[in-house]
Amino acid sequence: MREKICFVVQRYGEEVNGGAELQCREFAEHLAEYYDMEVLTSRAVDYQSWENVYPNDTDALNGVTIRRFPVLHPCIRPASVHSCIPASVHPSCIRHPAAPAPAPAPGNRI
Repeated sequence: MREKICFVVQRYGEEVNGGAELQCREFAEHLAEYYDMEVLTSRAVDYQSWENVYPNDTDALNGVTIRRFPVLHPCIRPASVHSCIPASVHPSCIRHPAAPAPAPAPGNRI
């Protein structure tokens, strides 16, 4: 019986080209020759939308078992913001509905 190793990374797959994700995939595929390799990851491919793309809970790629978990909070990406804001931390999601919206800081266009 072979020993087991599990990696956890935010995105994993042939379509994912991020630095940490690619390095994780290279390590996992190399170690799969010697260990039972498993990766825990999301169903997302794109780091900006975090849309659930992969349909299966479990996949296999080059000898590595992949367990995918759905992204539960969609991202809100206003036109003036260049990175994704998880809905769970976006001000519109945590502000009391009766409270007035905060005024934007000078120079910010929201």
